[in-house]
Amino acid sequence: MEIVQLIEVEGNILTFEDDQGRKIVFPVDKKLAEEYKKNLSDQAEDQEPFLFERSQMELLRR
Repeated sequence: MEIVQLIEVEGNILTFEDDQGRKIVFPVDKKLAEEYKKNLSDQAEDQEPFLFERSQMELLRR
């Protein structure tokens, strides 16, 4: 199980980083991206990383 961290949301693009420091750019629906941008902001305030299992990323496209 590979864990990735959501590090940035810009427009409809989510950017994740894996444990090797590689960036993964992932396009999603604009409305979904807005939700994740808000959640990422909330997580930053709490100083908590926003983590996903890599396999969950594919579910975001649906």
